[in-house]
Amino acid sequence: MPIFSANLIDGLSSNKKKLQKDIESSPVIVALLAPKIGYLKSAELFKESLKTGKTIRQLVVSKKLLTNKQVDSLFK
Repeated sequence: MPIFSANLIDGLSSNKKKLQKDIESSPVIVALLAPKIGYLKSAELFKESLKTGKTIRQLVVSKKLLTNKQVDSLFK
């Protein structure tokens, strides 16, 4: 295992900004948002995010459906 660790695992790091954007654009957010803003509105936002390239979080906050703090609480 030391060779595996030394050659493949050591030095690996994650791109936190990319991961955050991927999470905020994920269709899973539709399920998290549905109890707060309704399933249809959540699904519309997901479709809009695909068209515009904006994250679902950006759309929710810009449309004043939820605050950043409220969106953060969905992930806890």
